Amino acid sequence: LLDNAAEVSPLELAQASSVQLANASYYVGYHNGGCSGRNELGITTTDTVEECAEACDAISDCVSFEYKRSSTTCHLSSSCDHYSMVGNDSTSDYTWYLKVAEGLTTHTMQGGKAYMWIINEIVQSDSPSESPSMSLSANPSAVINFLPSSSPSTATSPSTLFSAAATYYMFYKNGGCAGRNELGIMSKPVVEDCAKACDALPDCVSFEFKRSSTRCQLSSTCSNFDLTVNDPTSAYMWYLKVNDEQIRSENPTPLAYLWLLDSLSGGVVAQPTGSTSSLYYVGYNTGGCIGRNELGSLKKEIVEECAEACDTLSHCVSFEYKKASTRCFLSSTCDDFSLTVNNPDSAYMWYEKINSFTNHVATGGNAYLWLFE
Repeated sequence: LLDNAAEVSPLELAQASSVQLANASYYVGYHNGGCSGRNELGITTTDTVEECAEACDAISDCVSFEYKRSSTTCHLSSSCDHYSMVGNDSTSDYTWYLKVAEGLTTHTMQGGKAYMWIINEIVQSDSPSESPSMSLSANPSAVINFLPSSSPSTATSPSTLFSAAATYYMFYKNGGCAGRNELGIMSKPVVEDCAKACDALPDCVSFEFKRSSTRCQLSSTCSNFDLTVNDPTSAYMWYLKVNDEQIRSENPTPLAYLWLLDSLSGGVVAQPTGSTSSLYYVGYNTGGCIGRNELGSLKKEIVEECAEACDTLSHCVSFEYKKASTRCFLSSTCDDFSLTVNNPDSAYMWYEKINSFTNHVATGGNAYLWLFE
């Protein structure tokens, strides 16, 4: 359901049950009426919309079909091949389905009225199932793919259709690129806010954040580790935006990864390629627990070093880091969001240590995930 998507991928189910998708035909459906008078390939009756799709799929000249919601009427077309040609009437009794020859690339937002179908032939894999308990009870002839919701211009290639990993940032202590702050220099109280500023700009490929400071520098050209000064003594930390696996593969393993949990652009959090770490922290911009800094107060120039301090203590369950400061507070008892002050005006960030990422509390765009190597 393209405009109301869950973060679910049928590929995971298919892999777990040793089922592979083959010879798929893709259709994007719109609840808007289709094209008037363009049913050149005939009108027929089918019991289900899936059978209407199969009828269109059997004809090479068929580019789309309409299915009447109040009956079983199926209309096939050889010329209604673009959204701009349809009536775009949300009250119409017809739903229009456009055949997409090379997989899903784009769809037009319809206020919750756009859908994605994949009509498949199913073949069994030669490899045994790694998870028999998840095997399919029967081979389906159609899979409804729940794709992440996206903007009207977002494109997803067929190769990434089932693996819509969310954008994340890789953290390096190497100084960034000299003289490549083309997108501006600004003040941000925490590094996550600097990441949000970069995330808001499509041209932003990386950013730098200064130690013991609030200085945030955005770049449109510092796109690879080889371009950086690579100076571990630099006052600047460098964060590279990763929105495809090629970027990840072309750069060294970072010290940490950062996701903006409330701004995933429809993607899902996935373990980066090559990472085997399970040291996660979920951070909230809403303050920590009052009076629960039993493990001490430290001075740390960057939030990542505060996380390292917590990680060295087996009984450290969370830490707070003061915004626009270097204060680091470690706790052995502040282990649940419900214990925190939950105040977006708080001067403190709170980070909970977890072994694996499963969920987070929605806080209006103020939740973050860190994975440390």
